[in-house]
Amino acid sequence: MTARACSQCGAEVPEGATACPQCGAALQPPVEGSRLAAGLLGLGLVALLAAALTPVLGQGSVATTGDFERSAPLPPRIQGSWKPVLIGLPIGAALLAGLGLVLALRGRRLGALLATYLVLIVSGILFLVALLWVRLMPEQTERVRSSITAAHNFGVKGNAEIELGWWPWLGVVAWGAAFLLFSLAIPVLHKRALARAAYYILWLLATGALFVALENWQGSGGGIPAVTRAPAGSLSATAGFPNPDLWGR
Repeated sequence: MTARACSQCGAEVPEGATACPQCGAALQPPVEGSRLAAGLLGLGLVALLAAALTPVLGQGSVATTGDFERSAPLPPRIQGSWKPVLIGLPIGAALLAGLGLVLALRGRRLGALLATYLVLIVSGILFLVALLWVRLMPEQTERVRSSITAAHNFGVKGNAEIELGWWPWLGVVAWGAAFLLFSLAIPVLHKRALARAAYYILWLLATGALFVALENWQGSGGGIPAVTRAPAGSLSATAGFPNPDLWGR
């Protein structure tokens, strides 16, 4: 027989027991679906830890020669104050997901729901940011490359080779997986059918709002979030390069 922990003293209690043999506290039966919810939360936790690697792995680079060595375009990567934020947020959310996992296994449905809802909100917002990376950065990278070619016509010597890297796609996969897994865990934790139905409606509305925000951001020509602005006087700001807030030094 498998054992579970007493919610009062933490002692192991054999399955099927109605009271803790250590402290005598009455035990509630495991909530139906709690193990499934805990499994989804555990997988989501792994996705969050993978998301924390986004500012570290697969970053872009710039290789320069000639005049571009003096004032080069900045590499497409997460830098500045955004880097610790995009490392710390997934780790903090993973800790919160771990708390939700423990609460789900102990049958504390309300606490698990609160933790999961908070992590879902963070995952959804950063999933939107990752989608923006994938939608906007390749296109704007090509625009910068075209501007480098145009700079040659003004007598700029040398060249600058820009490699985007694969970090934007890592962000989409990791944050998207986390968002999906936590989205699936919440209806499992809800006990009543009415609460699940209300959640599905809210989820559809919120997800639709995320994609509307994505399209509006793309159409507005705004900068890319989490990537810092090129300093004044750099080649990207003086040689006609579009949207100088692409890169961070």
